[in-house]
Amino acid sequence: MPQTQSITIPTDIKNFDPDILDEYCRQKGKLFAQGDNEGKFKVSSSKLRSFFTRVTSMRTYYRNPGKITLERFYEKLKREIILLKPTLAYAYGREKDLKYFYEETISLINNTINSLKEEFEKNKNKKEPSFRFDSLENFFSVLEGFVAYHKFYGGKE
Repeated sequence: MPQTQSITIPTDIKNFDPDILDEYCRQKGKLFAQGDNEGKFKVSSSKLRSFFTRVTSMRTYYRNPGKITLERFYEKLKREIILLKPTLAYAYGREKDLKYFYEETISLINNTINSLKEEFEKNKNKKEPSFRFDSLENFFSVLEGFVAYHKFYGGKE
């Protein structure tokens, strides 16, 4: 069986091809579930779920922002995404085996923030701005994919 090439998170997450996004999630979910040949990189289901719970609440807000300006909407989501970093840092500080998950997710967060800013800048002066951002949709999809493939590949506590 041919070796698949490891996929890295693209800088421009808003244009993440769905097939590549799926393969990226599969590779990382498997790695987080099974670890590498030395048993490194494993992430417990509870750690992954705990982190994903924070992301799920952001996604709920994203889907139902209520009556709010686009600027306020953008600032609130950007803030929530940035504040995932201390959550990750705390988990990594307690459990050094989470280093790879920490680094991978921090890259995802940084790339999402950059893509989100670009989308916001293009959208903010439109007569009827959209409250939908491809970068956020892909961010949520990637993290959900991590959880799904982690479970698929036998991730345990």
